[in-house]
Amino acid sequence: MLEHATRKSLARSIGVIILEYALILTAAYVAIVINHWITYVIAVAVIGSRQYALGEVMAHEASHYNLCRSRRMNDFLGRVAIWPRAMTLRGYRRNHVEHHRVSLLDPSNNIYKQYYSEWGLPDHGGPLTSTEAVWHLAVKPLSGYISLQHLWFLVSSFWKEAELPETWWLLLFLVLSAALAVGAGYPSVLFWYWVLPYFVVFPVLNFWSEVQDHYRVASASTRTDTNWFLNRLVSHNIGLHALHHRHPNIPWFRLPEVYRAMGSDVKEQLSSGYAETYHQIKNYCDPGGVGGNFKLGPRAGSFQVTPPVNR
Repeated sequence: MLEHATRKSLARSIGVIILEYALILTAAYVAIVINHWITYVIAVAVIGSRQYALGEVMAHEASHYNLCRSRRMNDFLGRVAIWPRAMTLRGYRRNHVEHHRVSLLDPSNNIYKQYYSEWGLPDHGGPLTSTEAVWHLAVKPLSGYISLQHLWFLVSSFWKEAELPETWWLLLFLVLSAALAVGAGYPSVLFWYWVLPYFVVFPVLNFWSEVQDHYRVASASTRTDTNWFLNRLVSHNIGLHALHHRHPNIPWFRLPEVYRAMGSDVKEQLSSGYAETYHQIKNYCDPGGVGGNFKLGPRAGSFQVTPPVNR
């Protein structure tokens, strides 16, 4: 059934990466030409969201070897996507594969609990007050608190991954990129149209995504967000997260088709967007129980996917 579900597409992967960088360049160019604060704010939002699509979503696909059949080309494209966000693909893959392994063996011991703890999110089993929910899910990410933590995460990652050759190649890439921008007379462009969107928008989208995926999920280990805007325009179907955990070798562009074919044959907590996820997290009770406002898919059935061929 759906034997083509794990087939990769080199052309599609290259096309998406080129398109994302083209959108970033276009947003920056339009904002510079119009030279108005409103267009700059819009440009920051667009650039930051495309940085997220590249540095998180496409890098995530590369960590599962989902960009193409050739592992060497897959890793090259993955580094094209992730290096500009100052992270190594090797380090990302190592952490993410561990996340999948632990989630499969013991969903209650999800490795992302460490991130939730570092972000100061409540770990008790009762509902959150409105003040708690707004503070942790809106004020913290939008105030810059999460951005500062993201900066520290990047700095500490260099030390933790110093043994990886890729870390030093990445450092050389970043230094040369900065030197090129300065030498060409565009250091301010680099700052206002890459660095600032990356630290203002990217951490917020990443925070909401990680929280949405596994935080305070009722009677399941993973939440699925079926919101069209999130999946199609922002993050390339990353919201179909429960299906991804069940079959991580299905590339992003085939997830909607497989999800429709499976129906609700996967254990998940369903959400229609950020607003519903907010209420689910706020009203979450004992993980052994299910609140009346939660929509849950049944346990996974017998759907099979042909294993991928990596060359």
